[in-house]
Amino acid sequence: MPVEKASPVAATIIEATAPVYNQPNCNVPVYCAPMHKPYAALTIDAPHDAATTIRIRKAPSPPGAENTDTGVVTPPSSSSLPREYNTGAELEAVVTTLGIAKTRKSIDHIVFLGLLAGIWVAFAGMFAQQVVGGIPAEIRAAWPVVPKLLLGATFPIGIVFIVLFGGELFTGNTMIMVVAWLNGKVTAKDVLVNWTVVFLANFAACALTAYVLGYLTDLFAPEPFRSYVVAVATHKVQLPFYKAFLMGIPANALVCLSFFLGLAARDITGKILGLYLPIATFAATGWEHCIANCYYIPIGWMYGADVTAGSMLANIFAVALGNAVGGGLLIGGSEFYMYHWHRSREPERHFGKWGKKRAGHVQVLEVH
Repeated sequence: MPVEKASPVAATIIEATAPVYNQPNCNVPVYCAPMHKPYAALTIDAPHDAATTIRIRKAPSPPGAENTDTGVVTPPSSSSLPREYNTGAELEAVVTTLGIAKTRKSIDHIVFLGLLAGIWVAFAGMFAQQVVGGIPAEIRAAWPVVPKLLLGATFPIGIVFIVLFGGELFTGNTMIMVVAWLNGKVTAKDVLVNWTVVFLANFAACALTAYVLGYLTDLFAPEPFRSYVVAVATHKVQLPFYKAFLMGIPANALVCLSFFLGLAARDITGKILGLYLPIATFAATGWEHCIANCYYIPIGWMYGADVTAGSMLANIFAVALGNAVGGGLLIGGSEFYMYHWHRSREPERHFGKWGKKRAGHVQVLEVH
């Protein structure tokens, strides 16, 4: 049964970092909660499959009523959409909404959230290096699969902290902001400002956490920990530019898949598993993640690795470019075109002028 025929439920879209289902029968992945001034309403249309059409629209306030505006959500029927997880078409609405919400935040708020995310990434790096670095070097050399598996098992805890507690991560935002931009809901300036501010905040928090909690505490001073953190940093800065760039592409593709799987799940166990598995894949494989390197390289440098400021920044820049391609183009672009492939025949409508808002099937209607 098409979604439009389902019974409407009063709800609104609010700024949030995870879906909230606190309205009766509110099963679509938007932020459904009563509030006085909803800021937007979404309409998402998956033209290839009418059964997955989702419509969220503004409902008029009662005559003379004050601060009683609500949105009307038309939830899917139990026969048209699964209730155990959110579908791809629904996820596009979620990601687009998140991108819009990020542009509504003040710069100081974004900096604060970026610092939080950097701390969580540094904590994950410390956890991973304490576990993997504790393996004697001869065992790591003879059985390289062991440190890889342990790295994959430990490092993903950072993304769980970021998504479930809170934070702004540059690599995840490469996908989120690109999806919102392709749908014409944010400008190119919005994207670049968010990326720049979040990246700098992530970098500062990772490096500062490495110094205060990883170096001043002598956390990695004993062997074999010291030699391990030094070897990791040295290996990263010795990567040629093109290798660092290429290794950054699949790393952030997997990070952004992690965000998608986390958003797809509607229960805490599913979210943790969805977040965990792609990060474990990238960490165990050895791909390069620029924000993780903002911790790994400084901590190794502090313990004596042959690193200079120039070699560190060159690695992080190359990896960041690869991460932007993997997250923004490979995952963000793929998510968009899965539900807008027909628009590829109309490039003048799709691309338009740089930063210009474009008409499309995902619409955001301002509510005042």
